[in-house]
Amino acid sequence: MKKHIKLSFLVAVFSLVLTMVGAQIQISREVLYKLPPEVSYGLLGMRVSAGQVVFMNNLGKILRYNLETSEAFKGKIRGRRIVDFDLILGQPVFIDEEGKLGGQIKPEWPERSYSSCVIEAGDQGLLLTGGSKMIFLGHNATSTVEVEGINFALPLRDGFVWALGLKKLTGPWTLALFDCYGNLMKSIYDFSPAFDPAGIELGPLGEEDEALISAYENNTRKLMLIGSNGHMIWKIDAPDKFCRRDVAFDGQGNLLILEKIDNQVVLSRWKFAAPQG
Repeated sequence: MKKHIKLSFLVAVFSLVLTMVGAQIQISREVLYKLPPEVSYGLLGMRVSAGQVVFMNNLGKILRYNLETSEAFKGKIRGRRIVDFDLILGQPVFIDEEGKLGGQIKPEWPERSYSSCVIEAGDQGLLLTGGSKMIFLGHNATSTVEVEGINFALPLRDGFVWALGLKKLTGPWTLALFDCYGNLMKSIYDFSPAFDPAGIELGPLGEEDEALISAYENNTRKLMLIGSNGHMIWKIDAPDKFCRRDVAFDGQGNLLILEKIDNQVVLSRWKFAAPQG
């Protein structure tokens, strides 16, 4: 039974001016919500669906925050240690520390352990990465599709996949479009050979299926949004990571970011103003 949590609505607005590709961009930052300690402990991060932000920690504790009403509700997945999660029709699907799937899963899917630690839900099924292979599970699949050589993958519509990787062992990083069977459709964006990131991650999708990339450059965390036309739309400084899934988008395309302020975990909304210059 979910418990309704009555928490005061915490709002603060700040103004940031950050560098956009070729221009200056102004960002207003609004603190929406302070997470309770029992959820922020071991926090895996957040996912967004239909106006709700769903937070989960590695003990399976869930909190749903409504972006319109500011109401929050608790839930719990019992008896599992969670590694990563996503949402299917607003309900959690997850992979646990034994590599087993749980939550909103299909009865046709093979009951087995997966050597993966990243789970992404798309309109055609699940993508599992973080191991030696990209694993695709179609909605009604009784077996998996396993693809070597793709370590960072993010499902798009109609079975297509953003993939991020090195062109060669010592080559530049590149963002490319694949199908879910591992066939290269198109190379989209090549990073400069000088791009030498640490802690690089792919996702989530932007409002128009752009690829969001998070990486540290010169000890500073950057967020980059790249469109399917091969253009980097913006690149901004971001708070240091303390949990895996700390960035999302709301229904209007604004950034949602988990931050630590005075040792408390808060949910902030970053709104982009029109570029100047």
